[in-house]
Amino acid sequence: MKLSAKWILWYLAIGLYVMFFAGVFYYYQYKGIFDEQLKRGAIDMVRVYAPTLIKGLSRNQAAITLDEFDIVTRIAKDERVASLAYLNRFGEVRWFKDANKIGLSFDEFAKQFPPPTDAIELAYSSKNPRVRPVADQPLYEAAIPLAVRGDVVGIIDLQVSRIGAEGVIRQALQRYILVGSGVLLIMGITLYFFMFHSVLNPLLHLRDAIEAISFKSLELKFSPRKDEIGELAHMLQVFLQKVKAEMANTMLRERQ
Repeated sequence: MKLSAKWILWYLAIGLYVMFFAGVFYYYQYKGIFDEQLKRGAIDMVRVYAPTLIKGLSRNQAAITLDEFDIVTRIAKDERVASLAYLNRFGEVRWFKDANKIGLSFDEFAKQFPPPTDAIELAYSSKNPRVRPVADQPLYEAAIPLAVRGDVVGIIDLQVSRIGAEGVIRQALQRYILVGSGVLLIMGITLYFFMFHSVLNPLLHLRDAIEAISFKSLELKFSPRKDEIGELAHMLQVFLQKVKAEMANTMLRERQ
């Protein structure tokens, strides 16, 4: 196999190897960033309206106010929200997309719509938002407690879809592959022309010069170069001079 073919194969193998592992790192890095943004966005979306929700909960735990109703319906219409349940401090359903479930206790509600994770329990006990991935589904369950002076008066439970984030990540990965392939191609062409000009072409000239050596003169007609190929040509020229001198000494001894 010629040197140029070996170089191309090695370059492709190393380039694809680097692109693969860099792509894996890039994917998980990008995935982590978008997942964190999705989680933080769900929590911030509720916290913006938290004062109004807490105000309604403090006035009446049994019935939802018009302001609360407007807020939860607005949040539920967000394209990232797959499901929303609004619970009061007693675990009773204050709002749900199915109006027949409003007023159910948490145990009764959980029998019909089992929570996919333990985010609600964790949020209630810790009094801090909890986001948990839903097993085998592109969802996060985000439970955001609404607290007054450390006392939880209600909880907003969201199921947030990751489909949009996964689409963005997929597009970013496709762009990475496209850009990486373009960079690999441009670098490969540039390095190949450098290799052809600095290595392959001089080696071909040296080969032609060696083939043109005359046994009468034993001279290597090769332009001087200040690199390894030039050193090789110089050493070959020195070797030919030694051979020429040895042949002259041999002929002299034969005459004597």
